[in-house]
Amino acid sequence: IDFGTIVTYVQDTIEAKISELHDGGIISENYKLNMFIDTGKYFKYQKSEYQKDKKPEILMNIIDAGTIQDSSMPYDTYMKVVSVVFFAKEEYRQDVKTILYSLCLDLKSIVTQLTDKTSDNTERQLTVQVSNDEQPQFSDRIQVGYDAFNGSFDLNFIVFTNLKLSNNY
Repeated sequence: IDFGTIVTYVQDTIEAKISELHDGGIISENYKLNMFIDTGKYFKYQKSEYQKDKKPEILMNIIDAGTIQDSSMPYDTYMKVVSVVFFAKEEYRQDVKTILYSLCLDLKSIVTQLTDKTSDNTERQLTVQVSNDEQPQFSDRIQVGYDAFNGSFDLNFIVFTNLKLSNNY
């Protein structure tokens, strides 16, 4: 699976969760999500631009943490591990915790279809089980010219190729 497909899925899922919780009055702000796949750009933005932004914003860096394949399986499947690192101002801590705890509960173990592009640029549907084993981890308050915090969580994407599951995926 192309890593860009996973990034798009994670970003869309988090943005939908923010909207759902804001529209339901559970979180106070409709946070801007600023997603990075380049760690250098993530840290550069964090140090030079983040504090200038007037709209409540959450920074996230999605990291390809590797692929695991079990060659003993009689069918073609593998797991893509994704680490999500986040950063926000301390004043947003409670809302960010609510967003990410809710998100991780939703993604505890779901099966979905993702549209991916092959090397010859044709689209294909992949059955993917998204799961996570832990809740997000949050740092203590850190001082970077203002009060902030960071943390992380991991997601596992188990990709089934050429396989039909019993629930018709």
